[in-house]
Amino acid sequence: MIENYENRAEFIGTIAEKVQQQSTYEIIQQERALLCRVVLCVQRPNGKNDRIEVMVDREELKRHRIGKGLKVSLEGVIRTCNEYNNLGRIEHVFVYVRARKIHRVHTDTLDKNQVVLTGNLAQTPSIWSLQKGRSRINFNLCTKELQDGITSFIPCVAKDRMADILCEHTPGEELSFKGRFQSRDYIKILATGQKQRKTAFEVIVDKLI
Repeated sequence: MIENYENRAEFIGTIAEKVQQQSTYEIIQQERALLCRVVLCVQRPNGKNDRIEVMVDREELKRHRIGKGLKVSLEGVIRTCNEYNNLGRIEHVFVYVRARKIHRVHTDTLDKNQVVLTGNLAQTPSIWSLQKGRSRINFNLCTKELQDGITSFIPCVAKDRMADILCEHTPGEELSFKGRFQSRDYIKILATGQKQRKTAFEVIVDKLI
């Protein structure tokens, strides 16, 4: 059993949308608080953007006068929350950042996207072979916040050499790594045959620690 779980996320980016005053019901129940939803846009080195779902205390937003178009720095933790259908089955898993601190920064401040996680491998990684000999694995990392009593199963991705290393790990094994939070758009085919654009949120593993 891990005694010192770590779940730390740091971002600098721009508020991309108008702040929403209410969060999803399941998140409110888990957090035991009414939080505001903020969409943070963080630029990657290649020029693409990640859109990060952030839940922030309303009073914090008021105190720092946070709103659409402003550049902010925030620290928090990555959490997941299950949404259930009428049959009591998991229909969707929310992946979001619970902000601990947030404040405005100068518009010229460079964007930042850094995550540090320590937890247990939740299941055997799914291995994918890509073009040109590249590889990718998907797995969930189980993290526990001892102070708040919240357990999350955070979706993670490792590529190429890092994927080759992690695919040898077994369920329950402890992992500790640095990485970045990523959003990724994809097309889901519904039971009716219709196509629906969706967004996946995951942590990209950069370095084991």
